[in-house]
Amino acid sequence: MDLKLIEETSYQSDGFGSGSGEVITEVYECPCKKGKVYYEKENIPGFRTVEIFSDCEECKESFDFGRGTAKAKENTI
Repeated sequence: MDLKLIEETSYQSDGFGSGSGEVITEVYECPCKKGKVYYEKENIPGFRTVEIFSDCEECKESFDFGRGTAKAKENTI
């Protein structure tokens, strides 16, 4: 399922000696609408990390999250 985007920010980073890049943060409404899902990406040479997490304990147990998406876990009861 697609999640509702509620906030989006980005900023330029000077990097850490390998060149500059962009840091992107997107905040989505949790599937149960009680929490938020966060997408953070560092697109900086040498630091191309992506983190996706939820602050909702209920949905963390029930869903796997992607960028703006939630998929029900197969083994939830």
